[in-house]
Amino acid sequence: MLTGRPAVITAERTDYDRKEGVILFDRKVYVDDEQYQMHADRLWVFLDGTNDLKRLVALGNVAITNDLKTANCSRAVYNRAEQCIVMFGDGKDKKARLRDAGGKKGEASEVRGGRITYWIESGVATVEDVDLELPAMKGGGTPKDLFNINGGKANKKKED
Repeated sequence: MLTGRPAVITAERTDYDRKEGVILFDRKVYVDDEQYQMHADRLWVFLDGTNDLKRLVALGNVAITNDLKTANCSRAVYNRAEQCIVMFGDGKDKKARLRDAGGKKGEASEVRGGRITYWIESGVATVEDVDLELPAMKGGGTPKDLFNINGGKANKKKED
């Protein structure tokens, strides 16, 4: 049950530009929100004219967790108006990663990609440059079965 408690952000250094509505948290950043926890090297907080949160930009070694999901990436952007988080890999060989523990044992899934967009309300993720790891299929099966290619059965040539 959510209580509405404010998030607590800690870092080794903080700079605040009140005129621009921007706060920079630098070095060993930790965010403790009642819905998630986040670690990053640097965090930019952008506020709107009424000092409400508009956008967050986390940079460097970003790790986000909540009850069932974990994410790791090089950069993450949270847009409050759209209620989405966009996570980026480092542009080389390290991809962003989103893991869902699932509700039951053996239901965990993981997706890796160059860019992962996750819509918070719906739980939908869009992944670019994707690597996908799914839970084991009950009773075995093949990728064709999983994606229902050709009705889940491979084409076989008739022998004459």
